[in-house]
Amino acid sequence: MAYRAILHGVLGALFYWFFAVFPERSPLDSRVPWLKWAAPALGICFAVPGLRSGSIQPPSWLQNWLGDRIGGKLMTAYSYALVTLGLICLAANYLRTADKE
Repeated sequence: MAYRAILHGVLGALFYWFFAVFPERSPLDSRVPWLKWAAPALGICFAVPGLRSGSIQPPSWLQNWLGDRIGGKLMTAYSYALVTLGLICLAANYLRTADKE
């Protein structure tokens, strides 16, 4: 369960990181270079409370403040936002490259 929670927590962040720097640095990464470091750190912070259940969860203080329903939606939004940013970086790198390959 711990493996699943950690993988789920950092999967979107790793997807973003890969496309932010491959095949070359994306414009988004040039403007916001700290995001590729903050996203996995945030994912680990979301994974630690869910180690026993195998899913990402917000920390208890945030869950109490937001409520269960909004906390769950926040986790989904976190994952989808990073995958979307990764796809944006991929598209930006494709459109920006001068190499025909």
